Amino acid sequence: MVRNAQRYGRWEFRIWQNVFEQDGRDFGMRVELVPEGTAPGACAPETIRVADMALGAKSYAVGVRSQQARSEWTRTRPAPAWSGLHNFAVEVARDHITWFFDGKAFATTSKRTVVAGKALVPRVSMVGLDNATEHNGSQFSVDWVRAWTLDTGRQSRAGAALTKTAYSPTC
Repeated sequence: MVRNAQRYGRWEFRIWQNVFEQDGRDFGMRVELVPEGTAPGACAPETIRVADMALGAKSYAVGVRSQQARSEWTRTRPAPAWSGLHNFAVEVARDHITWFFDGKAFATTSKRTVVAGKALVPRVSMVGLDNATEHNGSQFSVDWVRAWTLDTGRQSRAGAALTKTAYSPTC
């Protein structure tokens, strides 16, 4: 979570997961971009969620929290069949954020107030539930993470709109 931060660009995560037990609660998988300098595990006031789901779940959420705009925007979509690796990606530009799954854009927001213009770094977490006495045996692997600038290629603004909700200071 240090060095190589960028304000705008594209980030892509190649992810694989496996849940091999069903006796307890599911761990969560959280892939996000947070402002550079955010402490590990800290709730950042400006966060872009690339993927947030319970391992093995049938859906996952993407979105952005903006303290500056005093709002959050989210979208939930069906989760993939976890038979192999999948790519989750996000493009952050001055005037939009677009989310991708396996190379296809599916959600976007073009609210200028959403993009804070802060230097961002990726954060990947496997999250347990505070009140769970046991979690299912699970694996969550990130094959690679890559990022590049918006200097080349075409930007994408395709995809469904996100739903706006009130900002919460807690994650």
